[in-house]
Amino acid sequence: LGDDGRRLVLWDVARGSVIRTIENAHTSDILGCAISPDSRWAVSCGQDRVLNLWELPSGNWLGRLEGHTDAVWRCAISPNGQWLVSASTDQSLRVWDFASRATRLVLRGHSDQVNGCAISPDGQHIASVGADGRVRLWLAEDGREHCVLSEHSDSSMLTCAFSSHGEYLAAGGYDRKIRIWNVRTGELVATLEGH
Repeated sequence: LGDDGRRLVLWDVARGSVIRTIENAHTSDILGCAISPDSRWAVSCGQDRVLNLWELPSGNWLGRLEGHTDAVWRCAISPNGQWLVSASTDQSLRVWDFASRATRLVLRGHSDQVNGCAISPDGQHIASVGADGRVRLWLAEDGREHCVLSEHSDSSMLTCAFSSHGEYLAAGGYDRKIRIWNVRTGELVATLEGH
C-alpha cells in the first residue's frame, strides 16, 4: 500500500523493487489485499465498501464486488483461487465466486464489525474475528457456523491465520495476546503474551 492510502503497489519481493503502482485503486483508504495462489490476480478492499479485482502483473482492473454496506477490512482468497471471502464493518462476511463475481454466501453471527478473516489450507473452513471479541469458524461449503472458539467480549479481536496444514488457528487482538486453537477439537492449546 502506498503513502496516500488509495495506492496499490505490487512488489517483487526477491529484488525489493516495485513492479506496478495502481493510483486511486479505491475511492478511499485501502484496508486489505490478497494475491491468488497462482499469482494471476489480486483483490483489494477498503473503506469505500467494495472489493476490486486486479490482473497480475499488468495491474489491469478485472471488476468490482459490491454488496457490503460499510468498510471492508480484510479479504482472503481460497486455495484453489475460485472464491474469496471479505470481512466488513457491516458485521458480515461475504463469500464471492471469482468467475461470476457474485455473492455465494453471506455469513452473519458477529455482533460488531468483523475485523479479519482467513481460509483454511484445504478450503473447508473460514475463520473470522471481530470487535465483539469472538473467533468464529464457518463451513465454507454452505456457510454454517461450525463453532465459536473464543468469547473474549472484553477485547476486540483483530487478526487470524491458519497453520500451514490447517490443524491450528491463531488469533490476536487488542489484549496483546495470541491464542492458538486446535481446529478439529476447538481446544485452546496456547496463549502467547509479549506484545
